[in-house]
Amino acid sequence: MSFFKKIFSSIGIGSAKVDTILLCEQLVPGDNIDVIVKIMGGNTQQQIEGLYFTINSTYLDTMNVTEYDDDEYESSEEEFTRTAIIEKYKVSDKFIIEPGETKEIPLTFQLPYYTPLTLGDTEVWIHTGLDIKKAKDPTDNDYIEVVPGEMVSALFDAISELGFELSEVECVTISDGFEKELPFVQEFEFKPLSGHFRNKVDEVEFVCFPSEDSVEVYMEIDRKARGISGHFAELMGRDETNINFTFEKDEISNLSNIIFEILDNWVN
Repeated sequence: MSFFKKIFSSIGIGSAKVDTILLCEQLVPGDNIDVIVKIMGGNTQQQIEGLYFTINSTYLDTMNVTEYDDDEYESSEEEFTRTAIIEKYKVSDKFIIEPGETKEIPLTFQLPYYTPLTLGDTEVWIHTGLDIKKAKDPTDNDYIEVVPGEMVSALFDAISELGFELSEVECVTISDGFEKELPFVQEFEFKPLSGHFRNKVDEVEFVCFPSEDSVEVYMEIDRKARGISGHFAELMGRDETNINFTFEKDEISNLSNIIFEILDNWVN
């Protein structure tokens, strides 16, 4: 091996390259991700110690926003954007890639149920890397679209049937009391545009934790202030009500009635 080729490979010049081909770019949390990893040899023979994958997402680090007012926060949102690793996978078999050789490796791994949806500014991508000792790891990023599954779609449909419309989606730093897999939660904010709750509720926020057979829901109801006592409650931050419930697949057909009863009990 040429001395210069060896040096250049160690810093990534003329080294092996990796390209992950997604067989489907739109996925539901819990789906299998089918990929073909294409590895192209560089100018020298290299030993690949293994393949590794991470599923990544962006979120807002709202724990550090308190010193800013709303205008400064809106204009500096990028400053608070962080990246979280949702899941890690590694294929540890070693192999040799020869100069100019191309290998294609089919693989399947699961998109976790707690993966956020790619709504609003949320991005989700798969990062692929080759583990090469004493060399810069070649990498590849592939963005995916994450859409709601059957049960979360049913939740959105149920709240829409009650006259609410989705107004904002954000991934924000996790709140106290949540012991979950990620440092953030995805919040869905709905505002009532019509129906029974239009003049009773300012907004409703949901945080969902889906699994294979059920969805755990945390809901915050922001009630409209009514009369002078209502205004005092709003000023003192006591107009918000937090509740949680879990529903399963066989409750989907009755979900709008379940949410109606929850909201009606708390706003009256």
